Amino acid sequence: MFTTQVLYAQAGESADLTLNGTASYRVEGDRVIVGIPAIASLRNANAISGTLSVELWALKQPYQGGDFDGAALAGTRIGELPDQHSLNDCRYDLLFQEPAAGTWHLSLMLREWDGNGYVTRDFVNFDHPYVVNWTPVVLQGGLETVAEAPQATEAAPAEAVATEMAAEQPAARPAKSSKRPQPRLPVMLSTSTAHRSRTLPG
Repeated sequence: MFTTQVLYAQAGESADLTLNGTASYRVEGDRVIVGIPAIASLRNANAISGTLSVELWALKQPYQGGDFDGAALAGTRIGELPDQHSLNDCRYDLLFQEPAAGTWHLSLMLREWDGNGYVTRDFVNFDHPYVVNWTPVVLQGGLETVAEAPQATEAAPAEAVATEMAAEQPAARPAKSSKRPQPRLPVMLSTSTAHRSRTLPG
């Protein structure tokens, strides 16, 4: 089983739902460990967010916001977050779906259900590309047969497993978002650790 190094990226602070601090991920075989120092709501409407999800995506170009196309590698729903509150010391142990062969840019996204789909509220891009190569493998039988099998570089694992997301309908924030809904995370979910919620200082 192959284990990658821990990679870090500094989260931005421009959104009203934010990934705060230096985020990280570490791939261990068919799982990925995602670390986020804090997930915060800077909104001040005495309300609650829609259902939030944390998602790790592989994209052909570094994410710059807006619509995107890519491969979902891991994700989990984390519930709703009241305004002026945060989740601290977040650590998610997720099933990991390795992308197809190629060079990918990984982006960790915080997304919110707005009643029509998940909309990206904040994100961080990891500096190092994630490269997956294909190498031939000789299978022994009556006759030698050559087949192709995926093999990742030193920054990637060799296996990945996906599982279905929970079936419950996510909750939407009462106020509708004016942003165009973005692609929903495909069938993928895993367990996550519990978090402490605190009120942000005024």
